[in-house]
Amino acid sequence: MPVGPYLYCKCEECRFHAEPIRLLFPSLAETTSDLPGWPRGGWPIHILCLECGHLYAYTLQDVQWRPFPPTDLSSHPWWFRVSFRCETNNCGVQAKLYTPADVGATWEHVSGLLAAETCTGKLLCGHAISRLAKEKYSYQRVRGPLID
Repeated sequence: MPVGPYLYCKCEECRFHAEPIRLLFPSLAETTSDLPGWPRGGWPIHILCLECGHLYAYTLQDVQWRPFPPTDLSSHPWWFRVSFRCETNNCGVQAKLYTPADVGATWEHVSGLLAAETCTGKLLCGHAISRLAKEKYSYQRVRGPLID
């Protein structure tokens, strides 16, 4: 069975606190002894959970590996990378976050989540994520490893 990287949502009330969130990886290992030295640099990264709406920073130590049945391998076929500038106190720091995209997920769904009161968390600059107008965000679909 192929082995792939995953992590758990850090929100204890979220169903993904107990269920793994698969991370994108270009070639899955066949066994745990074949694991590549990944992730390497570019971490921590910020991940917004589509289930609970919380934003957390994840480090290399949060990434785990396990076998996934073939039916689970396409549960998140891509992710969204969302970029924007922190506007708290005219901070201006470029912020970037990732969120998994279930089959059929759209940018409208993600932007709605970013606008919701339940969307909470701190950005790399230390400010709380704030609600911005949709046009202030840029996004792209990501099909490869998540790195900043």
